[in-house]
Amino acid sequence: MGQGDPTASQDGAGATKPAPDAAVIEALANAGVDIEGVTPEIRTATRHPLVRAIEALTTAFGVVSALLLVAAAVVVCQMIFVRAVLGWSTIWQTDFVVYSATASIFLGAAYVLSQKGHVGVDFIQSQLRGGVRRAVDRFGMIAGFLFCAIMAYASWHYFHEALTEGWRTETVWAIPLWIPTLPLPLGFGLLCLQYVAEFIKYEGSRR
Repeated sequence: MGQGDPTASQDGAGATKPAPDAAVIEALANAGVDIEGVTPEIRTATRHPLVRAIEALTTAFGVVSALLLVAAAVVVCQMIFVRAVLGWSTIWQTDFVVYSATASIFLGAAYVLSQKGHVGVDFIQSQLRGGVRRAVDRFGMIAGFLFCAIMAYASWHYFHEALTEGWRTETVWAIPLWIPTLPLPLGFGLLCLQYVAEFIKYEGSRR
């Protein structure tokens, strides 16, 4: 048999079993649980100081993302009450809901990446083995990092221009445009950091 899947381990009978996800490894390791097939190198990779710092940051923004969604839901309920029961017109509510929900997506994306929550199709990737599989995995992470870096750079320029030029939204509320555009460079920047953490964990787990 040729080279095995780098993400798998073998039991005593020679059967191949998938290795635990890095997030699962760290959670169980912190709880003092021993995991079959998890080497000291894998544990070290998930506990790397830079990885822990990045994931603490992305987790904090994940909490902010959740709070923004809750705030958007509350404002939707308030808007329905104001319009349907009181018969008043709304001024800021629609803008707030749209911008909060959008900010939640961008600010929470890095946390979702850390939890392997993004939708992905790995049919071809799962059929690969050995060095080819590792090369494809690395290419995917590098391509993701480069895309997010380009988007962070482009959105930063948009945010900076909105801030320095004093742009405002073309709505009744007319808030400064830099406020709803700030989550774009922040979110893509966090994704770049999380890709760095994912690469460290990936390389450390394969030593």
